[in-house]
Parts: sequence; C-alpha cells; structure tokens
Amino acid sequence: MIASCEAIVTDKLDSLKVSSVKPWSRDSKPSGNGIAASKSIVPIIARKDLDKEATAFLEKYYPEALAEPMRVPIEYIAKEKLHLNVVQGYRITDDFSIFGQICFSPGKVKIYNLFKTSEKEEEVPRGTILIDAYIYWQHNSGCVNNTIAHEVYHWHRHRLYAAIKSILRNERFIACRCPADMVYPNESEEWTDEQRMEWQANNLAPRILMPIETFKIKVDQLYQQYSYEDTPLKLEVLT
Repeated sequence: MIASCEAIVTDKLDSLKVSSVKPWSRDSKPSGNGIAASKSIVPIIARKDLDKEATAFLEKYYPEALAEPMRVPIEYIAKEKLHLNVVQGYRITDDFSIFGQICFSPGKVKIYNLFKTSEKEEEVPRGTILIDAYIYWQHNSGCVNNTIAHEVYHWHRHRLYAAIKSILRNERFIACRCPADMVYPNESEEWTDEQRMEWQANNLAPRILMPIETFKIKVDQLYQQYSYEDTPLKLEVLT
C-alpha cells in the first residue's frame, strides 16, 4: 500500500492525518510538492540548485529582494517573518570557536560576558538565535548578517530534523551551531547529518543575502558607473 499523510510538526507532533491509502504497484510513484530529503529528514540539495533554493527562500519571506538590488534585511526577516528571537551582546564560547547558534528546543544555554570574566546559564525559548558579540570586533557587520542568515536557514529547513530525532528516536538535538572553521569529508568519506546541514547553511546564507539575479544587475550597474570596460586599471576598479 501507499499511504499519503499530512502532519503539523513543531518540536512535537501536533497533528497527523492520513489523506489517502492506495494499492502499491511497481509503476507507482510518490507525489509531493516539497524537496527531497534523506531518511533522517535532512534536505537533499545539489550544488547546482543552491541559487534556486535561495530564490525560493526569498520568494516566501522577502520577495522585494528579488525585484531590485537591495540590502536584504535578514534580521527583520528573522524576527518579523519567522518570529525568531535574536540575542546579541554575549559570547557563546570562551574561545570564539562558534559564530552563532539556533535553538530548536527551549532550554538553558551557557553564555559569557564580553570579556569572558563571568559565565551564566540563560533560559531561552524555542527559536532563539544567539550571535557571538565578538564577530563585530574580529570581523564586521557583514559577517554578523551572514551568521544570522546561516541560522535562519537552519530554522527554515532543518528544524524538522531536530523534531524527528526527538519524536521518533527520543534524542535531544537542541541546537545547530555555526563553527568558525568547518571541515568537510572528502569524496571517499561518509558525511554526517550535521555536516550536510552545515554545508547547506554555509552555502545558502550568502546566496540569500546576495540573490543571483539582482546581484548580476548590481554588478552591471557598477561596471557602468566606473567605466570598467574602458579603463586599464581594472584591478583597482574591481577593488
């Protein structure tokens, strides 16, 4: 048999409805309008589809960014469109090994003050993004925006993974953390679910902030503004 179901999942299974049950045959193909996923409910996204995925995200949450070049207000999208709680001003680790994290479940997280002279456990609700305050000093506001986009994408595509682990396997998967340095397996090695999700968030964050079609428009505008084709100082113009 083939059973088609509809479910509402938050951090628990809120509802489940069987929409149809049909006889199975070798020619039967499951239908759906979502994206493919692994058996662990990690989305399957090919490198060639990354820009398409970023466009789909913006079509859903901020289509204005696809009409003309603009600064994508990612913190506004996080707070107003996805109703996430963005917390800044604290250190997440004592060695700056984590840029940010998204909390899939309510609970306590350890945070440090700016100078790492004290630490405490803070109770945070589900859907809280923590951004390490040190990013502002070590990097820039662009890196902060990229980290927020990274965590927002985790919430957009990966919160179901956390819920499934809790519902089906009784495993706690509290947060996705954005490491300062991420190492991926080579072609002969097996990827973990967490590595796949980090790869997706790392690649989608800048594409959400700079959607491909409007990025091309902005590049053409800058080429014309600085007479790029007619100048011998091409490297300086690009800078």
